[in-house]
Amino acid sequence: MAIESALGPVLTGDACKDIQANFMSDNTLVLIDGSSYLYRAFHALPKLSNSRGDPTGAVHGVLNMINKLVREQSSEHIAVVFDAPGKTFRDEIFAEYK
Repeated sequence: MAIESALGPVLTGDACKDIQANFMSDNTLVLIDGSSYLYRAFHALPKLSNSRGDPTGAVHGVLNMINKLVREQSSEHIAVVFDAPGKTFRDEIFAEYK
């Protein structure tokens, strides 16, 4: 059993079991890194478009990932969070941020 991020396993073993037990409670908030999901979907999927030629692949991929999460996790609340445009306080704290 492992808790995974978009980049792979984050926790395994007993630590993972404890967190998953809490995660599966009814009153849980799941935060989704929307920027990461969008980046991942944009680069992982082939170029998809609608009948007008508008690109739709990244949106399709993000919605599929969110739908999978909703199907597999028991959570009362889900929020998708995106990075703010431009520089943030993180850039001041860590010069090599992104």
